[in-house]
Amino acid sequence: MPQNNKWKAYIAITLSIIFWGVSLVWTKNLLYYNFNVFVIVTLRVAIAFLVLFSIALFTNNLEKVARKDYKLFFLSTLFQPFLYFICENYGLKYVDASYVALFDAIIPICVPFGLYFFYRERLKKNVLIGVAISITGILFISLNQHSSQPTNMFGVFLMIMVLLTASGYNIVLYKMLYYKPITIVMYQNLLATFMYLPLLILVKKEEYSSMIWNFTSISSILMLAILCSALACLFYSYSAKKIKISRTNVFTNAIPLVTMTFACMMGQESMTTTKIIGMVIVISGVAFSQMIEKRNKKSATNKNLR
Repeated sequence: MPQNNKWKAYIAITLSIIFWGVSLVWTKNLLYYNFNVFVIVTLRVAIAFLVLFSIALFTNNLEKVARKDYKLFFLSTLFQPFLYFICENYGLKYVDASYVALFDAIIPICVPFGLYFFYRERLKKNVLIGVAISITGILFISLNQHSSQPTNMFGVFLMIMVLLTASGYNIVLYKMLYYKPITIVMYQNLLATFMYLPLLILVKKEEYSSMIWNFTSISSILMLAILCSALACLFYSYSAKKIKISRTNVFTNAIPLVTMTFACMMGQESMTTTKIIGMVIVISGVAFSQMIEKRNKKSATNKNLR
C-alpha cells in the first residue's frame, strides 16, 4: 500500500474518533432537552443518508449492491447503527459517560478474536499488546474517578449489548470491504432509517411536545448526522479497507479521551492528573499497536538483504 494512502487512512480514522468522541456530548445535549432516543437516532441516520447520497451523486460514486450481498448489508445495519445506537443512547440515561467509554474500549479486544474465529485472520501480538495497554489507561481513568450516578444494572446490560453489536458489525464489515466506503455507509443509513421509522409509533404524544427545539438541539442533531453518522462512518470504512479492521479498531480506545476533553472544555467535567496519566497510557497503547509491526517488517527486510 502506498505510504501516501496509508497516511490518508490514519488521518481518516483520527477524524472518525474525534467526531464519535464528541457525539456523546451532543447526545447528552439532546437527552437534556427531552428528545426521545428513537427520534434522535431516526433523524440522525435519515439526514446522514441524504448527505451521503448527495455526495455519491455529485461525485459519480453511486454503486449498485449485488443481490448476494443483501444479507450482509441487512445484518451489518442491524448490528450498527440500529441496535448499537438504541443501546448506547438509552445506556447514557442509566450510566455515566465514563462507563460507556470503558465498554467502548473493550471493543478492540473482541474484534480480533472474532475475526480469528470466523475468518482465521492471524492474531498479531502488537495489536493485542496495544489493546491491553490502552485498556489499562481506560481502567485507570474509570476506577480513579467518582461516578456522578450509581451503577444501574440495566445500564450495564445495555453497555454489554453495545460491545456485542459493535463487534458483530466489524465482523460482518470484514466481508463487505470490496465495496466503496460511501456505498457501505450510505445504504446502511438508508436501511437503518426504515428500521427506526416503525419505532416512532412507540413515542408518546407528550414526549413529542416536551422536546425543546432550539439552536443547541438542532445543531446537535445536524452534527450527529453529518459528522458522526455520515463522515465518521465513511472515514472509518475507508481506514478499515486500507489498514485492516483489527488495527483500525484499536483507535476506538481514544474515543473516551476525546469525550472527556470536550466535556472538560464545556465545563461538564474537570481535568485531573489521573485523567492526564490515563490519556498518555491510552495513546501509548494505540501508538504501540501501529508501530511495532513496522519495525518487524524492517527487520525482516534487513534479514532478506543479508
